Order: sequence, then structure tokens, then C-alpha cells
Amino acid sequence: MNDKLRQVLRSAPDAPGVYIFKHANGAVIYVGKAKSIKNRMKSYLNPDDADGPKLRVLVANISDVEFVRTSTEFEALVLESNLIKKYKPRYNILLKDDKAFPYIKINKKSEWPRVQIVRRVTDDGAMYFGPYTSSRFLKNIIATINTTFPFRKCADGVFKSAKRPCINYEIKQCLAPCCGLVAKKDYDGVIDGVVSVLKGRIKDVIKDLEKEMLLASDNLEFEFASQILDKINSLKALNDSQSVVLSTKKDIDVISFSKDGDNFAFNILLVRDGMLLGQSNIFIKGPYDEEEALRRLLIDHYIKNVVPNTIITPIEIKDTSVTEFLRSNYKGKDKFVITNKVVKDLKGLRVIGLKNLEEQLRSMEIKQVRSRYTMSLLSKTLGTEHTLRTIECYDMSNLAGKYAVGVKVVFEEGIPKKSLYRKYKIRGNFKGDDLKMMKEVVQRRLGHLASDPLSDVVLVDGGRTQLKAVNEVFHSFSDLAPIIISIAKDKTRSKGLSVDKIYFVSDTRYIELNLSPEHLNFLKMIRDETHRFAISFHRNLRGRAALKL
Repeated sequence: MNDKLRQVLRSAPDAPGVYIFKHANGAVIYVGKAKSIKNRMKSYLNPDDADGPKLRVLVANISDVEFVRTSTEFEALVLESNLIKKYKPRYNILLKDDKAFPYIKINKKSEWPRVQIVRRVTDDGAMYFGPYTSSRFLKNIIATINTTFPFRKCADGVFKSAKRPCINYEIKQCLAPCCGLVAKKDYDGVIDGVVSVLKGRIKDVIKDLEKEMLLASDNLEFEFASQILDKINSLKALNDSQSVVLSTKKDIDVISFSKDGDNFAFNILLVRDGMLLGQSNIFIKGPYDEEEALRRLLIDHYIKNVVPNTIITPIEIKDTSVTEFLRSNYKGKDKFVITNKVVKDLKGLRVIGLKNLEEQLRSMEIKQVRSRYTMSLLSKTLGTEHTLRTIECYDMSNLAGKYAVGVKVVFEEGIPKKSLYRKYKIRGNFKGDDLKMMKEVVQRRLGHLASDPLSDVVLVDGGRTQLKAVNEVFHSFSDLAPIIISIAKDKTRSKGLSVDKIYFVSDTRYIELNLSPEHLNFLKMIRDETHRFAISFHRNLRGRAALKL
């Protein structure tokens, strides 16, 4: 650290705010917040052995610093979180696999409410149920209530323009309120049934349906009674899949964690209305202590998701700005509680969380060991002197030349590195020419090498032709020499199955590689993930364009 930088750190303001450390190349390498920036800078001016080697490495890489003053420590915390998301600094704790969970929304203020899946909870007076961490469980719930309760399934625009009942009315899964074929009172009764199921009162709904089934049977309406029985069986199956863990109807998140070196793994069990709705496993990479990791988890997780009535943490949180942040985002009626003390009823949940975490970590470790082994074998096959670590793959997607997109996907030691995934809207008018689109994407990608270094291997979805096109682009950058390979489905068929072939650039020749099934499946997995990402981006772009029509 030079004298000029030391002087800047000494002149830091004695006020709450955020400090931003930058590398010599201008990249942001660390963002932090402090109650007093001046006091916090003292630890960076004289880092000793007790602070750990990673802090000393961070300090050695600081070339410039920027201070942003805020009115309160709470404002500093929110700004810190937003800046970390924006810059993704190398030395900050970064969360993996954290996301906004889906909720089921019913707006009873609407004249004819419908059931929606949303990822953002707003203060609009609607009812929200969730969060649901398992997409399979959520789909099961939606499928059950869709077939059991005949509420409208259409969007507002379709509902308002409807001139006759749709197919859902014909198959008795909608009462056609769009055409005035149901009274408001009867429709509200249907929605009340949906709400009862989502609140966990499934047994009450089943009792009402059983009475209705018996009445239909007494009236010799056996077909109608059979339909009700199907609904009852669906609800019973749904009820069996839900675990009631508390006698009290509370919303509680129970957090457990495990540490491996500088890496943390957190498990969050989500209890809503006394029922265990699911769990979330979140992984954090960073060189800091347990409280700092937990602080980052709480901020980044609950900035996207609803804060429950009670949060049980594995250790005590001493940073009052975190508690203030959570309390300000809590929208419930009961008093908000965050504590590391586990009451007797919840000790079993802490044990479940730790067991789930151990199982997840064991599974991840097996995958990583297998992937590293495959990468080492692939390195030998490709004749490299060192073990390959990273592979980036490209793919294109378009519909007759329209909404053309390209993507880049990166795998590091066999694991998806989603922070390095990239999307490209094709700028040229290539009329569906995949080769020209591929060239454009690779050229644009190579224009950002300073902030996004090239991977050890470049994988292209295609055959010799696509491989040659990409190789020509790389040749225009004479100082670049990555290993370039392509993967393509062979046009010939063997017993009705397509055969994938791998092509490799060797000097000026494009030769076919004979890989083991393990190598081939590994590269196919990367290709398929890239294809999925490209298709998803293309469909999203096409869907947004359709909404504007």
C-alpha cells in the first residue's frame, strides 16, 4: 500500500457509509459498510497476522478507494447490498443458489379473483401464500386446486374480451364468470375453498365435499358423485404431502449452517402456518467470519423474500442495522422476533436442517470430485500440459431469423458458473444464418476480455463448419490460443439413436476425437445446459414482444 493511499484512508469520514476498494485496472474488488468509516479504515491500514492471509491479500491489491456517506448505518447496509449485486466484487461474500421464491397470489379485492404464481410480494391488499421452495410441490398444489375448484384460469385481458365460454367451462374447471354464467356469491364460495386449502384447512374442505358427494349419491347423481370423489382423493394426496410440525399457526424460518474452510453452507427451513413448506440451501464463498457470512445471508435473502414472524439463527447477530433492516421489511401483525435461542418445539427442525445440509454437501462433494476427475482426463486426451479448469460454450436460438439471440455458458471444474453466463441479442440482420450469428457473438465476447477472461476450452454447438467459423474469429486475435472443440449430432442413425461427435482444431486441421462415454456425456451436459439457456432467453424475448402487440 503506497503512502498516497494510506493518506486517503486516514482522511476517511467519521460517519456511517460505504467504502469501495478498487484494483489498479479500475475493477471494484471489495465493498463494505461501517458505522464509522474512519474507524473501519484503521483495520486496513495495519493488517496483522490475526486478520488472516486473505485480508492481507485484499489490502495488497487495493489501488484506489471511494467513500459514500449515508445518514444512518441502516442506509449504508442497503447501499452495500445493492453495490455488491452490481459489481460482484472478488473479495466479497457471494451467495450461490439464492433466489426469490414463488408465491401463490389471490386478490379478493378483484370482482372475479384468480390464482396467480408470483415471485414478488407487494403491499396491494392481496392474499399471498408461500413461499414454495419446491417447484414440484407448487405444481402439485396448483394442479390439485385447478381440478378441484372451478375458478377462472385466464388472464385479465382474455377475461374482459371473452364473448363465449372457453374449454375450461366445457370440462367443468371454470364457471365462466366472463360470460355471466355464475352468481358472485357462488364464485366467492369457490375462492374461499381455494383459500382454505392454501391455509392448510384441507380436512375441512374434504368434509364439505364428502357431504356434497353423499347428497349427490342420494339423488342418484352417481356421475357427479364420482367426480367429487376424484376431488376428495386429490385433496387427500395433497394433505398427505404436507407436514404439520407445530401446533401453533406461526411463520418461522429456521437457519442452520456448516463451514468448510472459508466457505459456508446455510439451510433455511420455511414453516408457514405451522406447516413445513420446504427448504432452501444457500452457499456462500468468502474469507470472513461466521457473523459476517450470516449477516450477508440475511440481507441478500430477505431483500428478495418475505420476512416471517420469527427468524431463528444459528448464532447471535450483534449488528443492529441487520435487525433494523429485517424489522423494516416485516409486514406481519405480530411482533417480529430474531433470535438464536431455540425453543423445545423447534429443536427437531434444527436437527432436520443440519441433516439436510450434510446430505446436500456430501452430494455436492461427490459431484465436484467426479467433475474434477473428468476434467483431468479430458486434459490428457486433448494433450494439454496442465489440468483444464474452465469451459465456455456458445449456442444460438432464433425463429426464422426473428428474435435471434446467442448465449455463453461457463463451467468451472465441471460446475456451472452462472455469474459468468452471458446473453447476446443479435445485432446484425443475418436472416437466420447461424454461422454469422456465432461469429458476431464470439467477437463481442472477445471485446470484454479485460473484465471476463477467456476459459481454457471453448466448446461450440455444431460440427466442423461451426468450428471453423469460430476458429477464424480467434485467429483474428493473434495472442489468444484456447483449445477449441465442437459437439454435433451425427446425421447417421444407429438403432434409432443420434450419435454425438466431437471435433477438435489441430493446427489447420479439423479432426474428430474419439472420447470415452464419460467424456462425451460430460460435454453433452454442458451443451444441453447452453441450449436450455439459449432457448429460455429466446422464448423470454419472444414473449415480451408478444405482450406489446
